[in-house]
Amino acid sequence: IISSGFVYINVKDSLEVSLKDRVMTLTAALPLQSLTALSANENDLDRNEYKVLKKILTDARGVNSDVRFVYILGKNNAGEIFFYLDSENPDSNDYSPPGQIYNEATKVLKNIYVNGKSAVEGPVADRWGEWISAMAPLKQDDGKVVAVVGMDISANQYLKSLLVNSSIPTI
Repeated sequence: IISSGFVYINVKDSLEVSLKDRVMTLTAALPLQSLTALSANENDLDRNEYKVLKKILTDARGVNSDVRFVYILGKNNAGEIFFYLDSENPDSNDYSPPGQIYNEATKVLKNIYVNGKSAVEGPVADRWGEWISAMAPLKQDDGKVVAVVGMDISANQYLKSLLVNSSIPTI
């Protein structure tokens, strides 16, 4: 039982570190000038900067088989969190168009705009399901957070992995 607890903690930490590292790597690959050129509305859909960012997010989701969503969030003057873009096909029911308000934004997510530190949280439920989310700030040269990049994995998959791995020592 003790070794199962030890395995549980180590697997949990490993999964979270892996997800956090992947979102931070993605953040480093995003061209900030492309993001700052966007207006977070439907006019962005025709902009080359949007298409470049969309391809990067779509490719990132494609090479990370456990990741369901990849997205970039902004914060408006009213303090609302909104989508710049996501990795979903526009025909998908899960697609978030530019400017869509994300009402389910958590305190952890909002704090990234204040403290500028990446975070992993979850399970957290929103209109799309229940997720483990890794988020990293996208900063200007002066350190100001202009957006947050996120990756979500299914909370069910995450918990199943934890339980399977941690039950082996007990068995």
